[in-house]
Amino acid sequence: MGRGIVVRPSYPKLPRLRRVSVRFRIACRSRIARASFNIDGAAERMAGAIVHAGGSTGHPWLKENAMSYLMKPNLILLPGLLNDARLWRAQAEGLGDIANVSIADLTRSDTMADLAADVLEQVPAGMFALAGLSMGGYVALEIMRQAPERVASLALIDTSARPDTPEATANRQRLIALARTDFPAVPRELMQKLLHPLHLADRDIVDCIEDMAATVGPDAFVRQQHAIMARIDSRGSLPNIGCPSLVLCGREDSITPVEVHEEMAALIPRATMTIVEHCGHLSALEKPDAVTAALRNLLQGKPC
Repeated sequence: MGRGIVVRPSYPKLPRLRRVSVRFRIACRSRIARASFNIDGAAERMAGAIVHAGGSTGHPWLKENAMSYLMKPNLILLPGLLNDARLWRAQAEGLGDIANVSIADLTRSDTMADLAADVLEQVPAGMFALAGLSMGGYVALEIMRQAPERVASLALIDTSARPDTPEATANRQRLIALARTDFPAVPRELMQKLLHPLHLADRDIVDCIEDMAATVGPDAFVRQQHAIMARIDSRGSLPNIGCPSLVLCGREDSITPVEVHEEMAALIPRATMTIVEHCGHLSALEKPDAVTAALRNLLQGKPC
C-alpha cells in the first residue's frame, strides 16, 4: 500500500441508484492516509478508462466528472512541524473546485531529502502545484531540487530558505528533551510564537493546534526536528526556480518574519509576495480565506 499522502478528491455525489460505496475524506491517521491514497490512484485510473472508452460504455455522469477530475491540476499541500491535514482543511475545501487536492503526511522520515522523496513517491503522475507552510516549505524547496520539472507552480508560506541558526538548533534540542518527559508542554510552549496575539484567545485554533500535535506525537516530532536542524541553506538554489511562485507570510510571523520572505521573493525569478495582516506563523489556520484566495490566484495564473 502507498504511504504518506492524505487525499481529498473533490467529486460530486453519484446519482443515488449508482452510488459508489467508498467515501473520500481528509484523514489524519496514517493508516487511513495510506488507504485514501490508494483509493484515489484507483479512481484516477478508472477515470482515464471511462474517458477513453467512448460513448458506448459508462454512465454519462461518470464520463463528465472523470473528465473534470483529469482536467484539474493536482495540488499537493505540505504541513508544518506538529501539523497534519487539519492545517490545510480550509484550503482543501476551498480549492476543490479547481484542483485535485492532496495533503502530505510529513511524519515518517528524519531528513529533508527523505521527506521530499516520500512525497514524490506518492503524488499522482505528471506535474503538480506545490504549497508548503513552515517545515512544509523546507520540504517544498527540497522537492524543487529533486524534481523541479514536475512542479507547475510553487507557494512558500510562513517559511524560510535559510538554515537553522545555532540558537535555533539549541532550542530544538531543548524541546526534544522536553518532548520525552512532557510532550503536551511542547505545543503549549510554542503557541505564543505560532499565533498572532489576537488568535491566542481563539479556542478553535488553539485546540486544533494541540490536537494536531497529539496526533503527530513525540516520536514523529523528534524526526521532524532532526530533519529541520540538518536542512541546508536553500538560498543558492532559489534563482533556479523557474515556475510561477507565491511567497506569503503573516505580518506578525515571529518565527519566519517578513524580511525572510522578502529575501526569498527577491531571489526567485517569477515570485510574487503577499503579506497577510494581523496574522502570525500559521496563516492557513489564522487567515484561511486570505491564504485560499492567494493559492487560487496562483493556480489560475492571476496576480497573487
